Amino acid sequence: VRDEQVEIIREKISKVIAVRAVHYLQSGKNNLTSDKASAFHGLSEAFGFINSLRFTRDNLTGSPVLSSTKIDGYMDTLMVDNGFWDVTPATLDMISDEISAAYGFTKEQAAN
Repeated sequence: VRDEQVEIIREKISKVIAVRAVHYLQSGKNNLTSDKASAFHGLSEAFGFINSLRFTRDNLTGSPVLSSTKIDGYMDTLMVDNGFWDVTPATLDMISDEISAAYGFTKEQAAN
């Protein structure tokens, strides 16, 4: 029973990290045109949570849910050209959708 509970906790912790990454990506997106300081705060938080995704594991395989290459790609995408100054809502949605799909939730669920 204990080992089963450990696996449940690991899965939930991994999902929390992904949910927070998407939550902050969407928060940043929603503030991009109206409040750059809030947008950049959200995107900075998202950046940290995205980096942390490399430490999450799929309980069935023991492998990372997302590869380091994929995670590095998201981070590189956020830093293209002038970084947060040039990121687009479409890019934030694309990253949000991919993370959400990998972890089994929607970006709308992460917004709450």
